[in-house]
Amino acid sequence: MAASSIAEAVASHLAPFLGAFNAKIWIRTVAEKKLGKSVETLSRLDVVALSQGLQSALSTFMGRVAAEELVQKIQREVR
Repeated sequence: MAASSIAEAVASHLAPFLGAFNAKIWIRTVAEKKLGKSVETLSRLDVVALSQGLQSALSTFMGRVAAEELVQKIQREVR
């Protein structure tokens, strides 16, 4: 899966909860600040770290349990 496809796949999981625009911004922010990467350079190896980086903010919006479930789903399906 290409890097932009990784970001797009993760965004497709987040968009129902955050909206498409916000999902892309959150992914970009986590990729840059927590992983030190641009979304264009994300690989399958980054999916776990990226989704874990999103989890704390997601917990604020969705609750801890729902955020954990979403992160696990992303880790299973985006590879």
